[in-house]
Amino acid sequence: MNVSVKLNLLFQLIFLLFSVSLPAQDAKKRLSDLKTLFPDEDMVVLHSTVDYSFNIQLSEPLVAEQKSSACFIALKSNAVAVYPQFYDAYSQIVKSKFVGSSLYKANGVQRCGDFERDNVFYHDAKVCEYLMKIEQPGDSLTLRTTKVYNDLRYFTHIPLHAAFSAKKIDISIGIPDFVHVDLIEMNFDNFNITKSERIDEKTGIRYIDYTVMDMPSGRLIDDDPAYNCTFPHLLVLVRSYEKEGKAFKLIESMDDLQKWYLTMIGDTDISPVLKAFTDKLAAGATSDEQKIKSVYYWVQDKIRYIAFENGLAAYKP
Repeated sequence: MNVSVKLNLLFQLIFLLFSVSLPAQDAKKRLSDLKTLFPDEDMVVLHSTVDYSFNIQLSEPLVAEQKSSACFIALKSNAVAVYPQFYDAYSQIVKSKFVGSSLYKANGVQRCGDFERDNVFYHDAKVCEYLMKIEQPGDSLTLRTTKVYNDLRYFTHIPLHAAFSAKKIDISIGIPDFVHVDLIEMNFDNFNITKSERIDEKTGIRYIDYTVMDMPSGRLIDDDPAYNCTFPHLLVLVRSYEKEGKAFKLIESMDDLQKWYLTMIGDTDISPVLKAFTDKLAAGATSDEQKIKSVYYWVQDKIRYIAFENGLAAYKP
């Protein structure tokens, strides 16, 4: 083997060593920086992307789709956490998948069902909880989910934070020209948020993009104000949309809102058993006011909790 060949092999070996060591050094520095930024966390979101789009089928109403991808990284050994994704009777989580070598394969990786807090049962709120365990600091896994909003009157907010502290969050909202929607920015002060807009020349879809950096955890502690008073989010109002040349109103005016409220009350099914029970409570009452009082007083004495704080907001107790 001549000298030039030996030198060439030597340079290739040196280059290979540097190409392997540099990413390792970068990963070590990244882990150190994250620990400094989030000293109390066992696991954080390294990068999260959330894409919102509006889809319409020939025989179906307009729906909104939320595609999320969150990369979680462990800052400590044997980091265990549960990540929640909420839904209700008017939305559904249609896809969910873990990606990464750190996936903790065990029974109970995912649990979906009714949501409770402080022993209070929220019938219209549901949650999918994803169990994650990462053994080594610096290792990561990615959770990908797809959520569909089947009734856009319940597509009311877009959070710009997460249940975990996050280094970077990218949110993109694609709005076609046939959808009329208002977005109102809330609680943006004192957070590192940048905004940009663009239009896809091929589709004509307008994209509104937000990038959030170094976002603290959205978890609340005792006596904290609600997240909608504290953390950045967007209020969403889908007013109307067009389909095949026809306009469909959702909540374009206060009249539309009132009509929707009336349909909510009209959809309530009163079972024969419930009717017989309330008739018994109101027996002997001679006026509508007395009948109402007899039922409400019974509820006040017997029922600990009747109205939902969120969701249907007591329209269907």
